[in-house]
Amino acid sequence: PSLPQWNICATSIPMLDDFYPLEKTHAIIKGEDAQTVANRISHQFHSQSIAVSSDEHSCTVVLEDRTELVVQLFWEDKNLVVECQRIHGCRFTFRRLAKVTLQAAKGMAVAPNAAAASTKRPPVPPIPEPTSKSCHSEEALKLALQLIGSDRVDARELGCQSLLQLTTNQAGVSISKQQAQDILKQLPSIDPKISSKKSKSIDSYLRPVSLQILGNLLERAMVTDDLSKEMILSLQQDAQASSDPFTARQAARCLEALRPVTAPMPPPLPPRPVC
Repeated sequence: PSLPQWNICATSIPMLDDFYPLEKTHAIIKGEDAQTVANRISHQFHSQSIAVSSDEHSCTVVLEDRTELVVQLFWEDKNLVVECQRIHGCRFTFRRLAKVTLQAAKGMAVAPNAAAASTKRPPVPPIPEPTSKSCHSEEALKLALQLIGSDRVDARELGCQSLLQLTTNQAGVSISKQQAQDILKQLPSIDPKISSKKSKSIDSYLRPVSLQILGNLLERAMVTDDLSKEMILSLQQDAQASSDPFTARQAARCLEALRPVTAPMPPPLPPRPVC
């Protein structure tokens, strides 16, 4: 089957204004046809199974983790400028995908699944003091909880992203029962009684990340007994009727981790009598 193309109109591509704040994630391509460059970008997204919505001089990409970016084309004299701009979402994911996109626009060879590489942070260098690691982990958790309690949306988002990394099994951070309960109490958009007081737009934006954090805690069996009936009912509603596929997926993951608690296995059948 033929690969999808990003059909553009060279005459509709705007000229780069002298006062336009061009992002650092851009590339200047000389002596190339604009449609050829657009096809390279489109084929790269297709190879990564990334859905794209496009018009005559820009395209928008939304990834599974809700990272959204826009690829825009400009003319600068006779050179084509390709700019990748992050709208919202994870900065690490954006930087990785922008690098691959600009390489493809230049016609460079891109490794398969380069944009889907692991987002794990580089390993922390060894610390001489044996107790420093636990101290730093506690400080990181306290700082993340303080950010979540902030009135600023960007601070709350940063706090959620920090907790998302700290609560994974790969992070190796030891979390006590009390710390897990503190995280559960302050997670935005989890408790219906608390989330109803927040802005609906903020609630819908932070809820998928909060559900990911809750899923991490549930998989580690940290807060299985601390969820109220209202929270479990909210998870069931999201898993069955949420219009956002990311929210529905994370809610189903939480319910899957809760299954041994909410739906215990039936008792074993008695042994059959010997004839």
